[in-house]
Amino acid sequence: HCFQPWWARDLVAAADKVLHIGLSMTVLGVVTVLEWEALLPDRRDYAVLKPLPVSMGTLLAAKVWALAKFWLVFTVLLNGASTVLFPAAVLQKSSIDLLVWYIRCHALTVLAGNAFIFLAMIAVQGVLLNVLGWRGYRRWAPYAQSILIAALVGMFFLSLGISLDVDPQQGVYGVMRYLPPFWFTGLYETQIGWTQMGFRDLAAQAWSALGLAAALAVAAYAVSYRRSARQLFEQGE
Repeated sequence: HCFQPWWARDLVAAADKVLHIGLSMTVLGVVTVLEWEALLPDRRDYAVLKPLPVSMGTLLAAKVWALAKFWLVFTVLLNGASTVLFPAAVLQKSSIDLLVWYIRCHALTVLAGNAFIFLAMIAVQGVLLNVLGWRGYRRWAPYAQSILIAALVGMFFLSLGISLDVDPQQGVYGVMRYLPPFWFTGLYETQIGWTQMGFRDLAAQAWSALGLAAALAVAAYAVSYRRSARQLFEQGE
């Protein structure tokens, strides 16, 4: 495909975008699930903070900020090189301005996809806290983590298996409708400038899913965090 214009190479690279975005989302999702306990207070927090006038809101804000920095650093390490190399491979000898613009589209899409999977995993944890309570959560959380990791890995391999079926002239169809890597591939293409119905449908799902994950994560923690922290501190006493 090296003799084709850049826009033709971009369409051919749609399957590679699904692979790249899916791998990034899967790895970050697995790491988030394994590290989501960092959001919750533990007995060390109890021992250090109980004598101090530190509110639950301050404690939660500090933990959210620490986990957000972890997400950002991990995202940059995971995708920093490919954010430049992937556009360069697609555009090849195109202008610098076009390369910079393509890198911007790539970075925005990867950040959006990783933010979605990060918030979705945190939202699941918050829902579990609300539904099961502190004791039930402690009992069932390891099983939930195993199921989520299996689902993330399955999402990646299923996306990989049907990535060649991306057709910009068709709407969202089949299993593709339920696989996040395809949503954010559609977002990628609309950021570049493609306006076909298939890409627009996928991009709309990506933005809707990102907003829903953020709202659910905030709502779930707003309800459950203070109660869970108090239960931990009562157990500590």
